[in-house]
Amino acid sequence: MFNIHDLVLALFAGECFLIALILMWGLAHKHLRQRLLMVLALLNGMIATNVLIQYGAGLRTKAFDFSPDLFFLFAFASFLQGPVLFWYTLSLLKPSFELGKKAMWHLIPTLLTPPYLYFLYYRHSTELKRKLALDFEMLAPFPGNFNWFITLQKFITLGYGFYCVYLLSRKTRSAQHPTRSAQKADMQWLKLLLGSFLFVWIWSLVIHLSGFTRFYTYTFGDTMGIITNYLACGLLNGLLVYKLLHTNTSHTPYTTDSAEEPARDPLRPDYIEKVIKAMDEDKLFLNSRLTLEDFSTRIGVPSRQVSAIINRHLNQNFHEFVNKHRVDEAKRILGDLTNQQQNVMEIATTVGFNSKPAFNRFFKKFTGLTPSEYRDQTTRSLS
Repeated sequence: MFNIHDLVLALFAGECFLIALILMWGLAHKHLRQRLLMVLALLNGMIATNVLIQYGAGLRTKAFDFSPDLFFLFAFASFLQGPVLFWYTLSLLKPSFELGKKAMWHLIPTLLTPPYLYFLYYRHSTELKRKLALDFEMLAPFPGNFNWFITLQKFITLGYGFYCVYLLSRKTRSAQHPTRSAQKADMQWLKLLLGSFLFVWIWSLVIHLSGFTRFYTYTFGDTMGIITNYLACGLLNGLLVYKLLHTNTSHTPYTTDSAEEPARDPLRPDYIEKVIKAMDEDKLFLNSRLTLEDFSTRIGVPSRQVSAIINRHLNQNFHEFVNKHRVDEAKRILGDLTNQQQNVMEIATTVGFNSKPAFNRFFKKFTGLTPSEYRDQTTRSLS
């Protein structure tokens, strides 16, 4: 049913849906940026599914026989991914960003897609739909030319991508002290994400315009389309690996030091005591999803004060503060001879890390040893 190229596209779609499901898990505890990232993954899964149905050699005929209306079902997703990427970028750059009524203007192209496709495709008989979809007559020049629809979608999406890069560049230049590790990690992730999307979108637009102007043959265009699918799949997996390796990075929005630290505000002793008690006694760091906002809510101290206490009183940022306590707890477990049967990954999960690479990286940063080396050294000293 599938050839190897269709299989790659199907795997890409499945991977996008799986990522969306993982991000959806525990959604009530997540912030807007996680919700938008989930929607972005879902949209890319829909787009890949749409391409597979329209162009998949082993699937398109069977899909049409099952239901002609499956064709172009997710066409709206191509218009929506630009606005969602834009909102996701804003959610990382602006801590106060919320989706308001003004954001709904970005949905106009998406909302116009269903009536356009109804006029162009869905209102017709099954026989005409067969010609439009299976015989590619949708791409032929006639009133309501579908090629112009695709071209408009690609230009709009690319415009959003370039504007996101502009916002990131402007924010980076205007920041007074863009050196905090959590902020740098957020910005690095956003750069990689935007760069990956732009690369695929530019490649796709060039291929589309070349075919639109009959610059190459159908066979060559089909090959270029297949390469686009492989590029998208490869970049997605690269982003996924990067995200897993940096999964314990705090998602603190990118702000200047003056926004994070109210330098003129005195540090209240009772607040300092609450911050220290939350880690030393309550061990809030065991929560692998702990963020500055969650931490502040749990201890009843404003996030600005928490940030100021950690930065000025403890000479750390929130990211380092949390992971230092996780490493200290891991050292205690590794040094206990009764825990020798517990492997490193189990200990990493117990103390709040989501991945072994992140655990190893931070453990070595704070101790100079890997967890295994620390355990061996401790065991020898106690023997």
